[in-house]
Amino acid sequence: MTRNIAGKLTDRIGPRPVAVAGLVLTVTGTLAFAWAGPAASEWLLGASLLIRGAGLAPVTIAVGAGTYRDIPIPSVQDASMTARIIQQLGGSLGSAVLAAILAGALASHHAAPALAFDLAFRWAIAFTTAALIPAVLLPAAKAPAAGQGRARPPAAPPTSKTGNHRSLP
Repeated sequence: MTRNIAGKLTDRIGPRPVAVAGLVLTVTGTLAFAWAGPAASEWLLGASLLIRGAGLAPVTIAVGAGTYRDIPIPSVQDASMTARIIQQLGGSLGSAVLAAILAGALASHHAAPALAFDLAFRWAIAFTTAALIPAVLLPAAKAPAAGQGRARPPAAPPTSKTGNHRSLP
């Protein structure tokens, strides 16, 4: 739902503001889970998931656009593979860290597992907030118009009109 809007916004205003706004939405959508107790409203948690998802989509779109924006066309394939590997490793590592936090908290909060989940979601909020640091390093302005960016092939070197050029040995 928000991917189309995020793509258009990223093209218009650049990836940085879109990614930052998406991260703010993601944190906002996670807040209810960080303070949810056993009596938490399912409607509130459902609405929070909707907000969280609406925030994650723009982040994904903006980071992708920012990643490939200034890469020359011949290098896009390598950059795509590298970005995908980093995403997979980061997602796996993040999930493992949050699972370890949750497992440790469950072990220490035997009587109140809700407290363990609250703690894990608070760490998720902290990690998402930390993602604002690289997000502000994304390009702020919109991408150059078609044909004006680095993806354009380099111009041919100038030739001498007088014929006075030296050949290299």
